Amino acid sequence: MHLKVVVGPLDGPQCTCESPKRAVMLVPPTLSKGRYHNILGSVWAVAAAELRTAEEIFVCGYSLPETDLFFRNLYAVGTIGEASLRRVWVFNPDPGVKPRFSVLLGRQVLSQPERFLLFPCTFHNMRWDAVLTHNLEALPSPM
Repeated sequence: MHLKVVVGPLDGPQCTCESPKRAVMLVPPTLSKGRYHNILGSVWAVAAAELRTAEEIFVCGYSLPETDLFFRNLYAVGTIGEASLRRVWVFNPDPGVKPRFSVLLGRQVLSQPERFLLFPCTFHNMRWDAVLTHNLEALPSPM
């Protein structure tokens, strides 16, 4: 199987954040992402900083494959700090992702069942309006 890095215009829902990005880049879930460091190093640094203060994390369409050690390390480094992570929302139709996220998230998140929710949605059938507005009552029941 060959994976290709894709860079191009964002065809998904429009971001209403202060400085919306107009392009998307998909990086394969490989063991080493070192060759992307020049392009994405500053993005990863900002991601780690955002994770340090995050109270809620939304993960859409990502299955946390075993080969993506970089993401696991980014999450570990990014969540060191004083912030209290209240909830992690994962949108993926495969119930097999739940144990992988459970190992990643640890006791802080898993100590209460409502802190980790897995919704059976795909990237294409997700209610983006509900996700972007945090209208979680409009989403299907979590698995």
